[in-house]
Amino acid sequence: MTHFPAELALSACLDPSDSHRALRAELFLPGGLELAHAYENLTTPAELRARYDARRAHRVAAGLPYVPTNEGLLRSAELGMPPMAGGAIGIDRVLMVARGETRVGAGMLFAREGHTISRSPQATGCGASCGNCTCKAGSRV
Repeated sequence: MTHFPAELALSACLDPSDSHRALRAELFLPGGLELAHAYENLTTPAELRARYDARRAHRVAAGLPYVPTNEGLLRSAELGMPPMAGGAIGIDRVLMVARGETRVGAGMLFAREGHTISRSPQATGCGASCGNCTCKAGSRV
């Protein structure tokens, strides 16, 4: 997927020819599973701060959980971070597909804070995107 919506691109540069789009791409497999993403990093400190502030305000207004600002990234930008781009492939997703699994959690190699990996089809958990954990929240996945 290209032409990523600017409002969803927290730390990606905007397309100079279309300010409604970000310089970000995502690779999806048939069925809609996101496998990878790549983007040109925004390195302008003021713009990065404004985007983090806008995200925080949106999450508060929507009653969503707090997500901390990446102060390390902001500090690097303030110190003169050079232009760069990067990408990532979800190894958990590669393993999931290779194993013929249908849940991303089946490819997780380690637990996240507050989560415990369970291979049980009756696993309970928080309902996070891993979909295959037991955690402190204890709700049904």
